[in-house]
Amino acid sequence: MSTYVQGSLFDKGYLLRTLGAIAHERDIALTELVANWWDAGAAALHITVPDSIGGELRVRDDGVSMLTDEFTRRWLKLGYDRQEHQGKSADFPPERAGWKRMAYGRNGVGRHGLLCIGDDYQVSLRPLATPVATEVQVAADVPAGIPVPSSPLAVPPTPAPAPVI
Repeated sequence: MSTYVQGSLFDKGYLLRTLGAIAHERDIALTELVANWWDAGAAALHITVPDSIGGELRVRDDGVSMLTDEFTRRWLKLGYDRQEHQGKSADFPPERAGWKRMAYGRNGVGRHGLLCIGDDYQVSLRPLATPVATEVQVAADVPAGIPVPSSPLAVPPTPAPAPVI
């Protein structure tokens, strides 16, 4: 499977040294990740925690996805000011257009809490009405400049998870 690997644009270990508790305390890291999916207007969030060390943590939601260029401008920018660029309200998919809630995201570091759990992580971007997803691999200490694939990866659509009550 061909994926884009976004390397660190900083010296080795910079992100982990700079992020503070988010990069070192799992409870804070997971709280920050839940806040990111809240800001995407998700109604359902599924977190699968591995049974053993070295297992895969999976997080899936039914919120608004980003386009690849939005991912680059927002997710990969350390210190991205969400409120300045997107406003104070969470984004919602069309079926939840009437919903309103304040966004948690403000200073652009919480998303990197994934680096507390592993040295790299993968994000699947599947904007509304897009039959394919773009898989993005993000790593803390990989040299920058690994090229973006010329086309997104074909991934069959996944039905939105049912809300957990």
